[in-house]
Amino acid sequence: MFVGLCSEHTCGHGTCTPLGIQNYTCSCEKGFTGRHCDVKQKKNPCEERPCLNGGKCETNGTNFECTCKVGYTGIHCETDIDDCASMPCKFRSPCIDKTNDYECVCPSILSGKQCERFIGRCFENPCQNGNCEPRGADDFACTCNIGYTGKLCDQKVSDPCQSRPCVHGSCVVSSNYSFTCVCHRGYTGHVCNASIDPCAGIDCNNGLCQPKGNGTYDCICSEGFRGLLCNEPLDICEFSKCVNGSCVNTGNEYYCSCSVGFTGQFCDTPVDHCVGNACVQGECISGVSGYICNCLAGYTGQHCESRIDYCTINPCLYGNCSSSLYGPLCTCYSGYGGQNCTEVLNPCQSNPCMHGKCRSENFTFECVCEKGYEGQMCDVPVDHCKGVTCGIGTCTSTLDAHACHCPDGRTGPSCNEQIDYCIEARCVNGLCQNLVNGYSCICAEGFLGIYCDVDASLPTITPAIGMQENSTTTSATFQIETTTIQNTCDDASYCFFGDCGYFNGAAVCFCYEGFTGERCNVITTPCKLESLPHVLIS
Repeated sequence: MFVGLCSEHTCGHGTCTPLGIQNYTCSCEKGFTGRHCDVKQKKNPCEERPCLNGGKCETNGTNFECTCKVGYTGIHCETDIDDCASMPCKFRSPCIDKTNDYECVCPSILSGKQCERFIGRCFENPCQNGNCEPRGADDFACTCNIGYTGKLCDQKVSDPCQSRPCVHGSCVVSSNYSFTCVCHRGYTGHVCNASIDPCAGIDCNNGLCQPKGNGTYDCICSEGFRGLLCNEPLDICEFSKCVNGSCVNTGNEYYCSCSVGFTGQFCDTPVDHCVGNACVQGECISGVSGYICNCLAGYTGQHCESRIDYCTINPCLYGNCSSSLYGPLCTCYSGYGGQNCTEVLNPCQSNPCMHGKCRSENFTFECVCEKGYEGQMCDVPVDHCKGVTCGIGTCTSTLDAHACHCPDGRTGPSCNEQIDYCIEARCVNGLCQNLVNGYSCICAEGFLGIYCDVDASLPTITPAIGMQENSTTTSATFQIETTTIQNTCDDASYCFFGDCGYFNGAAVCFCYEGFTGERCNVITTPCKLESLPHVLIS
């Protein structure tokens, strides 16, 4: 047999029994207790029956407590309670204390348990064979003895059992008009009206006798005893609360010898092995015989104290490795990819050239740009205006060239040439003069008009309203100043810009489109007023 810890003689006054490899239990000799049988067993204080007058003894550690019967008090139930202390007797009648009772000594004119009733005429003893009950000051009533009747209890009855005199028993008629009561169990007395104490003469040893209603009794045993007379010692381990361990009886008490992994008075508390055992980077989980550390990601060791180096196995084939909490991180060399840098990449796969075609070579790429774009990724528009001078003009870059936008009156690649509008001008009778955005005719003497093609002998055309040079409008009205002409169609110049006719005997002008007025001498035409100075005919 494997002895284990019992080889060390751990049980002082008892026998050691191994419980597995790491535990044991001691069976103590009589008179000793404790886990190691090294505590001398104390005497039961109730064995000497310290409670008097039928009191019940109960142990309280090394002491005792008495539960007294009714009518007694004191540590040992030795004191009879004074039932006369409350002065129950009326009219200051003397009181006699009894066990759980009292008796009042009534004067001759009083009666009752507490001398509460006046006798009145009962003082004369009118009831010959019975008891007198007063009814006020001048009346009374007789309660006849068994076998008598009548107002004064002076008449014998033929059947003495007729009035059922036996309170708790059967009535039997005897000679001389008398009777005998056969009492039920638990009762006694002439009329069976007195209860018999079933506990009289009963020894409940280690308990308290308690009467029952049918004349029987029960022994209420003290802690640690059982049986009809409480004379059988009780193995308190039968009722122990040891959950995860064995009960050890020490006499009046017991204790629980806990199994491995449990503690507490009743071995109902699991041992927390995590107390004082820190898991540095993890969670401690307590088991029956020890604990384990459930480490956080990236840590290992018995106490999760070591950081895991995921790069020791060289997981990155074509790249550099760095260890994180959750695993290795690979930074791949150029031209390689994938979680472990094992994939050869096509540099053109991501379409890096925005406005061009990608050409791969030796893990790198080159962009062949479309027309109008440049840069490593063909993402920069070509600036054709770079290094170009447009003079006083503005340069605009297109996909394949540039263009100079010249201001009015300028032309040429660099806007450095002035436009000669007089090349195509038609100044009929005059000279051409270049302006910023056009030309002007300077007429010879005797001619006028925009193109100097109007004979000065014709009527003069002037603006009908004041106009400002370089103003812009969509229409203008001119007044042709005339000389005195007869009102007749015979004069060919009567209607300046229209046909002449007669209406009601008077000459009427029918104007051409764009002319109005009585003699068609008012012209309205859409134009820019900036040309009006050249329209004036002087």
